[in-house]
Amino acid sequence: MCYRRGRCPTSPPAHRLLHRRCAGIRSVLFPNAFEGIAWTILGQQISVTLTARLKNNIAARYGPPVAGLRDPVRLFPRADHLLAVSVEDLRELQLSQAKATALLFVARHIANGDWDEASLLHQPTAEAIAHLEGFRGIGR
Repeated sequence: MCYRRGRCPTSPPAHRLLHRRCAGIRSVLFPNAFEGIAWTILGQQISVTLTARLKNNIAARYGPPVAGLRDPVRLFPRADHLLAVSVEDLRELQLSQAKATALLFVARHIANGDWDEASLLHQPTAEAIAHLEGFRGIGR
């Protein structure tokens, strides 16, 4: 990881731009694109507290456990772990119909290889936005 505030050549273009425009900004980092997109889908038009609760509910039910910890902790599931999950299953966790549908739609596309995370990270912002807006439930 590079800590040179927007000057790291390996940082995605969007991170470099944010660091140049907003000195001191701390990027929210997710281990993979799916978890970041899931957070975005879950958080549309609700509070951060409720978004975190929904994300934690999904992790508790479908996420893999972290071995070696005294208290059980589960990670957010990978996209392919949600392929057998239905909209109704997610509705039981208090997701709206729209959020559940969008989350599973994106999970299917990522698991099927329709989403190239590496190229998306290095696309110019306008191209990345256009690509993302092609997925149901994702917009500006």
